[in-house]
Amino acid sequence: MLLSLFNKLFHRSFDAKANWIKRFASFPGDWRAVGDVRLTEQQYRQANDQKKQILSDTLLRFVPQPAKKHLLDGGCGHGDFSDHFRQMGFRVTGIDFMEDAIRTARQRYPQCEFALSDLADLKLPHRFDAIATIDTLINVVDETLWRKSLQSMADHLAPQGFLVIMERLRQPDETFDLPPHVVFRTPDDYRRSFTEIGLTVIHHERFFVQAQNLSEDILVIQPAL
Repeated sequence: MLLSLFNKLFHRSFDAKANWIKRFASFPGDWRAVGDVRLTEQQYRQANDQKKQILSDTLLRFVPQPAKKHLLDGGCGHGDFSDHFRQMGFRVTGIDFMEDAIRTARQRYPQCEFALSDLADLKLPHRFDAIATIDTLINVVDETLWRKSLQSMADHLAPQGFLVIMERLRQPDETFDLPPHVVFRTPDDYRRSFTEIGLTVIHHERFFVQAQNLSEDILVIQPAL
């Protein structure tokens, strides 16, 4: 309990935005600005390829006809996943709060739309048929901003839309020695928080990422009926 309280206080005092500004400045236009720097570039690409396949399988299960459907990529980084969603047939808007990320994404993937925006304070003019976040919310270490991000996405989700979250979740009895810019939440953290804002978790799957030698999770959420 004391460790949990310490971690919450530590995360609350951590300046996540300053951390990402420093990281993007250190690796301009490089995969290390958005990826796990403990990996090699080959491992990073292999992990992303596996995640793209799982995202495709999951999205097509719930959105079987993506043509003309509008997808929001929340925390798009350099736009690699945004372009994957476009190749699936979605119309894609990617958002990130880092100007360097959006600049790079626009240069690399001009077929997608990109906007400078914070996930916790979205002010986009329309709702989306699907919203996806990949390894994004684990970096929202402040609990208030995390809850605002969930609410903001809920506010931008179409009535029949689906929200897909891919990240590492933990079991209640698991503990990890994590860097200050990362937090692992439990499936119940998401279930409770989404229930409070009128959404329901309808699918949860765990998979093993071979290139990273760890497990990740994918959640599918929709407005409560």
